[in-house]
Amino acid sequence: MIITCYFVHYCTKVLGGFDASEYFTERKWAPASDGTQVPMSIVYRKNLVNLDGSDPLLLYGYGSYEVI
Repeated sequence: MIITCYFVHYCTKVLGGFDASEYFTERKWAPASDGTQVPMSIVYRKNLVNLDGSDPLLLYGYGSYEVI
């Protein structure tokens, strides 16, 4: 069996002093009410977030998975 994977990676300069190394991204999965696993992308600045549940969260759903 042959498995081929393709990855597209490009970088665009962001103005305003943005430094990508100061941020962390991860993918988590949450179970929906019917048991389906729903992917979540989490992005945060490394030095500004406490991962103990005490910091606020902006939750954004864009209409996928029948989110209203």
